[in-house]
Amino acid sequence: PVVAKKYHIIVASMSTEKEARQMVETLKEKGFKGASAIIGGGKKRVSIESCATYAEAQQTLVEIRKNETYKSAWVLKH
Repeated sequence: PVVAKKYHIIVASMSTEKEARQMVETLKEKGFKGASAIIGGGKKRVSIESCATYAEAQQTLVEIRKNETYKSAWVLKH
């Protein structure tokens, strides 16, 4: 069975859904294949990676934050 990945590493919040989707495409071009747009509750967030467990998300977050561009990344449970 497919495991739901409900923990998302958020690297940006955008004003519009279009901006969020454009950033996802940019991230995918940079090699972040797990990038996705999380749209809901009036928010348009960009996830660089999604994880099945909180522990996995925390570990991934540490790695993502090593990149200066994503220093302020955080985990969203969705």
